Amino acid sequence: MLFKKHQINIVSHSFFWGKYKSLKLINWIPDFQRLHFPELWTQKQLDNITNIDQNIVNYSDIVILSSYDALNDYKKFAPTEINKARVLQFVSQPGEITGVDELYLEIKKKYDLSDGFFYLPNQFWSHKNHMVVLKAINLLVKEGLNPVVVTTGVMHDFRGNNRNIELIKEFIAENSLEKNILLLGLIPYNEVLVLMRKCKAVINPSFFEGWSSTVEEAKSIGKTVVISDIPVHREQNPPKAFYFPSTDENLLAGILKNILNDRALDSTDVSSQLKEELKSDLLRRTIAFSENYYNIVKDLIDKN
Repeated sequence: MLFKKHQINIVSHSFFWGKYKSLKLINWIPDFQRLHFPELWTQKQLDNITNIDQNIVNYSDIVILSSYDALNDYKKFAPTEINKARVLQFVSQPGEITGVDELYLEIKKKYDLSDGFFYLPNQFWSHKNHMVVLKAINLLVKEGLNPVVVTTGVMHDFRGNNRNIELIKEFIAENSLEKNILLLGLIPYNEVLVLMRKCKAVINPSFFEGWSSTVEEAKSIGKTVVISDIPVHREQNPPKAFYFPSTDENLLAGILKNILNDRALDSTDVSSQLKEELKSDLLRRTIAFSENYYNIVKDLIDKN
């Protein structure tokens, strides 16, 4: 066997399963969104993903979950296999970008952007809940304000139902928000990181997350976030966060208005001291992640 030939005794995060005497398997279940929002899936899709998750539970020695919120769902899905579950909260590594200001000028010209925008870097899947942001922006425009939200991400739903994207475009057109809601679609990742650094705040209005990479990236660069008040966002606990109920556009509009009026947020430059603090915090969280993963693997080896 190839694994034995190369002295591999553990396979991790591979979505590979089966019964092997000399091979231990660690697999990852990102989340259990389907348990909370089954209406977003066809029955065939639900059956397929349920079957995959069940095989992961049945054949894996360890099942990795990204949050304690997901662990609660796992306990309902596989109550007799709780001993296999481990929580491993990933840490985003946005890294350093040289020449951010120069890149930002290029990006501004490329997409015809102005300063002082909010940034919503989520895929356009139904549960990502863009509509509450559109409604909040519409309220602010009616007050005579001129907020701008830049959105990026894949503009189709992987489940095949793109009615949500059609509704978004219809709402923008009906309320003449073309200059306030910019739909950039999928853009290079380095541009995502520049926009995240240069925006007033990052928004994640999602109804559901397994462990939000958007929130983690914002934490790693010290960015203010405006996020839906869901359990996993609270678990992620970003230090500079404003929470709102995911269906309350009025409260969201108030938060965005306050941020627009906050002169302390006018500058997107990060001081040298804060950069060092962010580096230190990122290193601390990364080490905690690596130690957690190391202990998961070690415990599995020790049981062998």
